[in-house]
Amino acid sequence: MLNRDEQRILESFKLRPRKTSSLADIVRAGIPTTNAWSFIRSASSGLPFQTIIDIAGISRRTLDRRRGKKLMPDQSDRLVRIARIVNFAEESIGTREQALVWLNAQNQSLNGSRPIELLDTDGGAKRVETLLGRFREGSVA
Repeated sequence: MLNRDEQRILESFKLRPRKTSSLADIVRAGIPTTNAWSFIRSASSGLPFQTIIDIAGISRRTLDRRRGKKLMPDQSDRLVRIARIVNFAEESIGTREQALVWLNAQNQSLNGSRPIELLDTDGGAKRVETLLGRFREGSVA
């Protein structure tokens, strides 16, 4: 059974899982490229397309070549990580547009890095989540 956050992540990909599916099962099976394109297009309204696919470790050629098929589990996992952080940023900051702008802007708390750039690793994603958690709690970030 999916929790609310997992449901929101899957909605980002326009995925409708079976009731018995978990987010981990979906990632292991691979996200269909059609659904990956849906998420990337929606996020690229505020984040550079190339940055998203670079962080996910997916080339444009791979997305085109695998059309109608599924991504590899590691590629799916990285895309889900990006979606999870985008959703958390939206909840912490306000609107999706504000969240995407924040993720793409240099941040002093991250030594001048853009938060989106740190999402290529789990450790970087945790740093961004910590910062967003401080926003959520009302601390200065």
